Amino acid sequence: MDSHGSETKFSIYVPARPGGGGRLANVTGRVSRKDKQNPFAGIEKQSYAEVIKTCQERGILFEDPEFPADDSSLYYKSGGNFSVEWKRPSEICQDPKFFVGGASRFDVKQGMLGDCWLLAAIASLTINKKVFYRVVPPEQYFNKNYTGCFRFNLWNQGKWVEILVDDRLPTQNGRLIYMHSVDENEFWSALLEKVYAKLNGSYESLKGGNTSEAMEDFTGGITEQIDLKDPPKKLFGIMQKAFQRCSMMGCSIDAVPGQTEAKLSNGLICGHAYSITGLNMNGLKTPSINGKILMVRIRNPWGESEWNGPWSDQSPEWRFIPDHEKKDMGLINDDDGEFWFALFFLRWAVEGNGGALVGEEGSLPYLVKLLVPLLFLLVKQGQIVPWSSLPAGSFLSLSHLLMPRGSRRRHILYFHQLL
Repeated sequence: MDSHGSETKFSIYVPARPGGGGRLANVTGRVSRKDKQNPFAGIEKQSYAEVIKTCQERGILFEDPEFPADDSSLYYKSGGNFSVEWKRPSEICQDPKFFVGGASRFDVKQGMLGDCWLLAAIASLTINKKVFYRVVPPEQYFNKNYTGCFRFNLWNQGKWVEILVDDRLPTQNGRLIYMHSVDENEFWSALLEKVYAKLNGSYESLKGGNTSEAMEDFTGGITEQIDLKDPPKKLFGIMQKAFQRCSMMGCSIDAVPGQTEAKLSNGLICGHAYSITGLNMNGLKTPSINGKILMVRIRNPWGESEWNGPWSDQSPEWRFIPDHEKKDMGLINDDDGEFWFALFFLRWAVEGNGGALVGEEGSLPYLVKLLVPLLFLLVKQGQIVPWSSLPAGSFLSLSHLLMPRGSRRRHILYFHQLL
C-alpha cells in the first residue's frame, strides 16, 4: 500500500488448457433497417470466404452490417462531444500496411479511449508469435486482393470464433483517435481493437476493464491474480516459469478513490494497467554488496510516462551492471513507456511495505514488521549495519525524502528480501 492507498496486483496468465474458460459475450451484432440493404447482411455467420467472394464478384469493398460506421458502434449511452469521421487506411495515409516489420509490443499505443487494460494484454500478446498469429492471422494486405475485410480469432463462449471487420476506422482531422501503431501506416493494432469493440458491442464499452479478461479472450486459458499484499515467497520463480511456458503477464495499481489515473511522484499511474514484457536476474557487485538482483521489464501502453525511481532508464544504478548485460537485456534509454524495475523495490514503490520512519535524532517512532516474518530492525541515523547481521539474500537501502523548507528531514529505511 503506497501513500495514496493504492495496491499493485500482478495478473499472471496460466497457459491455455482444453476447455479453458472465457468471458461469455455475444459475437452477433446489430443489423439496422438501412443495413438490410447491405449486400453482406445475408451472409450467414459472416463467412470470410463468402465475404471475399461477394467483394470480388461485385467489385466493392466490405462494409460490415454488424458493426456499422456510425455512432451505434462508438457509444452505448450517448454521442460524444466531437465529430468523428470514419476512414479507410488508404484515406488516412498513402501506403497503408497491415504489418510494418512484423508485430511488436512497441506497436501498441493508446488513443483517446480508456482501454489501457486491453492494450496491456495486446502488448503481451505480441511477445509469443505463435499465440499472436492465431489471434491475428498474417498474410492480410491492403494491395494484394484487397477487399476491405480483415479477420481475427478470439476465444468466445468456449470456442475459437473468427470475427470479421471492415477497415473503416474512427478518425478526427484525418488521424486515428483510438489505438494505433507508432508507424502511422501500420493498422493491425487499430483493427484488432475494432474487433474487440465489436465483440463487446461498441468502442465505449472498452472504457475500463480487466487485463485478465482480454488475456482469456486471446488465449482460451484462465488467469491467476496475485495480490502483492500477500505475495508467494517464490514470486520471481513463478514468473520465470510462466514466461518459460509462454504465458502472458501484466500488473496494475488500484485507482485512488475519486481520481482517475492519478500520477504518483515516482512516475507510475494509479488505476492503470501495464504489461510485463521481460524478466532478468543480474549479478550486482558494489563495495558493500555482492549478490543477485531480480528485475522485471514493464511497459506502459501509453508509450510514454515511465517509472523514474531506482533502475529507471537514466538512473545511476545501471553503472553497476556490465555493458554486455545491459545489451542482452535490451536496455533502451528512451521515453518509450518501457522500463526495468527491481522486483524487491516493487513493494516499496507502490505499497510501502517494509518502511520505517527514522527521526533526526535517530528515534524510531514505531516498529514495522518487515518483509521477513518476525524480523524487526532498529537503525539510528548514520549507524552502520553490518552486512553479516542481515539475513542471507537481503538488500538494505537508505533513501532521503526532500521535505519543505523548515520541516524536519526524514529518512526512510527500506529492507528488501530478495526472493
